[in-house]
Amino acid sequence: MSASTRPAEVRRSVASRSIRASQARPNLHVVESSRRLHTVETEATRSTSRRVMHPFVRVAVAISFLAVSLMGSLMLRTQMVQDSFEVSRLQTSIGVLTQDVQDDQAKLDALDSSLPDKAEKLGMTSQSSSVSLDLSEYIKSHPQTR
Repeated sequence: MSASTRPAEVRRSVASRSIRASQARPNLHVVESSRRLHTVETEATRSTSRRVMHPFVRVAVAISFLAVSLMGSLMLRTQMVQDSFEVSRLQTSIGVLTQDVQDDQAKLDALDSSLPDKAEKLGMTSQSSSVSLDLSEYIKSHPQTR
């Protein structure tokens, strides 16, 4: 390496360090406060002062969400309890109706089984053989009635 290239490299490295240092430093501004004191405020402290209201908003949103969730849960539970009572009432009603149908079926079966005895008491006789009617001869003899 020659002596002339060495100082150029040093200048380049010093220049690159100063550029990196200026990029890493925050921008500073002079701001007057209410007491008329001069303070130095960086962009980082300004952004944190803007964020001071954000936690309050976040807490308010979280509390609102919890309140709405609680109300929704209570309303859903109340509706489920009402539906449960309605189902219970309907099941009881179905049980009563089923029992009524069974009672009526038992009465019908009893009346059906006592029918031949009542018919004999009235003087009716039971048929010993079955009777069948053949209407084919009637249709052949009366073709215009169709």
